[in-house]
Amino acid sequence: VQLRTDSQPLRDFTLTQLEIAGYHVIANAENAHEDPTFRTEPMTEYEERLCEQGATILGVQAQLGPLPEHVEQTAPLGLVHYLPDDLASMTYVPYGMGPTVENLLNAQRKQQRREGRRQ
Repeated sequence: VQLRTDSQPLRDFTLTQLEIAGYHVIANAENAHEDPTFRTEPMTEYEERLCEQGATILGVQAQLGPLPEHVEQTAPLGLVHYLPDDLASMTYVPYGMGPTVENLLNAQRKQQRREGRRQ
């Protein structure tokens, strides 16, 4: 399995699911375009556009290991669970997650205003 994505939450979610399904991660790159494991694949037009917007393309390669006798879902299934705790520190929001991140930031600001009024 090979995954290249601009989405840190998707990459982190994928890593949890690969482990649960019995795969062995053989490469996990913070920048697939600089990692020799992934450089053999050309950059896609989609990746070029995302990189122009500030994205770094992450990469994961895995191969199937022994199948687990029992598979139990133990990891959160929503990508929101894989976002950093400090959303305001994000320098790049993965493609398609902008509205979700903005809603979460607005909810945090609203909560902070409520807490400020209580004090």
